[in-house]
Formats: sequence, structure tokens, C-alpha cells
Amino acid sequence: WLGADNNPARNRWFEVNPGDAWLNGDDVWIDVSAGERSADRLPVRVPDIPNNHVSYMLTWWSFAVILLIIYGLLHKRAGRLSW
Repeated sequence: WLGADNNPARNRWFEVNPGDAWLNGDDVWIDVSAGERSADRLPVRVPDIPNNHVSYMLTWWSFAVILLIIYGLLHKRAGRLSW
């Protein structure tokens, strides 16, 4: 009742080692030669992450400046701030 509901037909797996459920009665053969066991032949993939640090900095500094202006205006109206 509380087990994982794997669905091999839709390739949905909800556990790490599903047992023999993923085989569906078929034999699985993995052929790896001795020369291909090194990770040196794999291509190096560099992620394409945008560098938006300046725009984030400007956004948060503008929020801070706007909040300081609102803070000053509210206290000036309430008479707690005199110039």
C-alpha cells in the first residue's frame, strides 16, 4: 500500500533498485570492453549559465533605495524626522 508505484511502460521509477520489475522478463546484456572503462573519452560539457550578477545587484540596490525613500517619507509625514 505504501510502496513505490513503478510504471515500466511510461518509464517512471520511484525507487533506486526496482528489482526485476524493469526487465519485463527480457535478458539485459551490457558489453564493455577493457579500453572503454575510462572516463577520459567522455566529452567535457560546460554548462551555459547566464552571468546576471550586475542586473541582480542593481535590482536589489534599487529595492533598498526605494525602501529608504519610503521610510524617510513616512517618518517625515509622522513628524518623527526633521531635516
